[in-house]
Amino acid sequence: MATTMDKATLHQWLDEWMQTDQYEKKQAEITRKVISHLTQSLHELKTRCIKLENDNENLKKIIRQHDEEIQELKQRSNIHEKENKRNNLQIIGLKEEKDEDTKEKVRSFLEENMKLKIRSENIVAAERVGLIRNEQNTRSRKIIIKFNNVWVKRDIYRQRTVLKDLKEKSLHQ
Repeated sequence: MATTMDKATLHQWLDEWMQTDQYEKKQAEITRKVISHLTQSLHELKTRCIKLENDNENLKKIIRQHDEEIQELKQRSNIHEKENKRNNLQIIGLKEEKDEDTKEKVRSFLEENMKLKIRSENIVAAERVGLIRNEQNTRSRKIIIKFNNVWVKRDIYRQRTVLKDLKEKSLHQ
């Protein structure tokens, strides 16, 4: 029973103390500290939010700049690709042989069949493109020829009508 009395006495003492000015002062001080802490936290959050918004805007600007650079590079790439293809010519139907020198084969074909004198240095590259289907390779792959200038290509292209007169056999020799 002494323990119960102690608790009752303690509760009574707390009730009396809570009704004093000292309790109200302490409670007001704690409330001010909590409000001050919350205000400071709110200010820090606002500052951080403003910084993040600024960072976000800066990143958006950088992304826009990169997008513009990408578009410019795509345009340059397309122009460069067109310029490179401008000197190219495609031949289809020229019989493919194992271990052939494609560049020399093309040069001799143009000379013999189209009566054009093309120097080897005018042909930068001549390559077969496409997959080799099998060893017998009954179907020839097309040849892409890259010339050192567009004028050689144009001369050949103008002479293409000569090919119409050739029989298909002569193409596959």
